This record gives sequence, C-alpha cells and structure tokens, in this order.
Amino acid sequence: MTNTHLTEQQIAELTAKAHAIANPSPPEVKTKTWCFGQFQVEMPEEMSPFVTTDYTKDFAQKTIFVLGEHGGEWKYRYANIILPNETMTHDVFVKKMKAREDELKKSPNNEGGFMFVESNQPDENTRVIVRWQTNLGKIMVTTEGYKWVDGKVIHLDAEADDDHIKESAQDMVERLEILRSRKSDEIPNQKGFCVPDGIFVEGEARNGQIVLDFMFPGRDDVAFVFDIGKISKIDGPSLLNRVGGMMSKIGPEAHRVKTIRKEKRSIPGYPNGEEWMISAPGIDGTRDFSFIWEGDSDGTNEHPVVRVELTTGNFGKPSSMNEIEAIALWDRVLNTFKVRVVDPKTAQAQNLFPKSIAGGEKREEVRVQP
Repeated sequence: MTNTHLTEQQIAELTAKAHAIANPSPPEVKTKTWCFGQFQVEMPEEMSPFVTTDYTKDFAQKTIFVLGEHGGEWKYRYANIILPNETMTHDVFVKKMKAREDELKKSPNNEGGFMFVESNQPDENTRVIVRWQTNLGKIMVTTEGYKWVDGKVIHLDAEADDDHIKESAQDMVERLEILRSRKSDEIPNQKGFCVPDGIFVEGEARNGQIVLDFMFPGRDDVAFVFDIGKISKIDGPSLLNRVGGMMSKIGPEAHRVKTIRKEKRSIPGYPNGEEWMISAPGIDGTRDFSFIWEGDSDGTNEHPVVRVELTTGNFGKPSSMNEIEAIALWDRVLNTFKVRVVDPKTAQAQNLFPKSIAGGEKREEVRVQP
C-alpha cells in the first residue's frame, strides 16, 4: 500500500505555492535615484520632473531653486536657477554670452539708457552679466550668472537694488565658484545642494530651497511633489495639529472625505515626521487622493523643513489610480526618501570641480567648511 501522507516540508511548499497563486506579487517596478537639495529618493523610472506637457513646460521655466537668504546686509540676497538647462559646446557658450552682452548694450531701458550695466568673466567657463530692470517704479538690477559645466549651461538670476550692484555681482561669482557638474544619475557623497546637472558644494547653497514636481508621461493627473524649505522650524502647528482646521474648511462635504492614515511616520533623519492621507469623491465615480508627509527642521543644514505630497485627479481629470495603487506608490517612494549619506573624507576634499577647458588637468580649489 502506497503511503500518501505528506511531510511537513511538502505541506509548507504546497501552502506557499497556493498563497502565491491567490496573492500574486505586484510586478517589479524599475526605479531611478534622484538627487535634489540635501536629499535622494527612488522614483519609478518613468516618472520624471518637467515632463513635456504644456503645464510642466511652463512649470519648468518657473520652478525656483533659491540659493542664499532673504535679508542679511541687504534685502535681495538670493538667486533663482532658470530651467531648463541648455546643452551646448563650449564654443557655442562663448558665442552666446557675447551675443547676450551685445543684445543688452543695444536694448534701451526705461531711463533713457541701455539695459547693460557691467559684465565679469571670472574664468573661461563663467559669465556674470548685470542688467537694468524696472520693478514697481523702483530702479532694480538683475544679475545673470552662467556656468558651462560638462556640456550644460546652468543659469542663475538674482535681483538687487541699484545701490548694491557690486555686491550682487560678487555674490553671483561666489555662487558659481562652488558649482560643479553632476550627471543626472550621480548621487554625490559630499555635502552640498543638488540641482539639475549640478551641485553647489556648501557655501550659501546650504540655505537652498527647492520645489520639485514628478509626473508620469501622459498621466498628468498624478503629481508627486517634494518641497524642501529653510532650516528654520515650521512657523505654527504641525501637520496633524492642522488637520481639524483643514477639514472644517471643506464644510458640509467633509463627511465624504475618507481618512486613510493620520499618524506619526519617521524617515531617516526625521524621527518626528507626520503623515495624513485622505481620499475624496472625484470625477466619473473615481476617488481623488491627497497624501501628505511633513518633517520639521532640527535647525541644521542637513535637515530643513520638508513637505512631500502625492495628489491624483489634478487638472480636472479623473484619478488614474485606485486606492491600492496610490498607497503602493506612496509607500514605495516615501520608504526611499532620505537625507543623502555624506562621506566625511569626501566632504573635506578640496578638488571638487571639473577640468578646466583651457587648463588641462588643472582644478579649482575650494575650501569646504566643516
């Protein structure tokens, strides 16, 4: 007589197979690591900032990466990065900078003169051009900063009063001095502030602010937004303490809002982070989702105020995700969001800049403050 009894190991294997059939694993999602500000995150490979829709083209031009601080010795001590970065050879860069200067020298301003004020060429890869502008009837200048790094041109603009022209130009030179190139998939391990195609190594860049919006191509109803703020602490109640006030503003429709999560959630470097996840009726019987995570600053450069948000049903379109998909995307991304790991030895390195075009192996030297 044949023994048909199964061993415990066989039973376990059959049980595991049955469970796998009943609960298939979600397909593997390919991801790409992104670096911005002091942070890094793994995003689905197809999601990227500034995808080519009408909205995001406009968004790309207006997205602001603020370097430096408002206030200080004079009012406008900050700069914005103008996106997208242009790709060109060094020869084309030199010609475009000359053409820009010539254009301003021929363009009249509102005071009877011309737009050009002055220019500076700290090295063969850098240009600083100061031009006039009129702002609310007060004479202002815009300081344009350009740096060619490994085939990309990074462009900064800064505003100043007309009695701080020299200071504004010098500030721009100092910002560009601490800028080096960075490949889109490169995650630096030295201190600094990542921006598209580059990193500002310390200096004023450590006071940077950035808002970065990721979207799926062809699915602009879904947006993943990272808002990196100042190092000062949140002014007012924390996220969970604001929930009541936000719900009261919804009014009589508040009962249709479903709370998915409302709790503390830590990520590396932010042990007291807070999370609020809700859904609400959307278009065509769908549900729109709004997931928020906030982390307060501890007063250090490495841990500024941070807000991460996932929303669906944007632009008056029905949500292309259901609840399970939205939660899966949210958890997958947030579980990888963290402050970049910094190698102390690399952070103290002084040769952080790419090779000079004219100088062969020569490298600029910068002291990184501990």
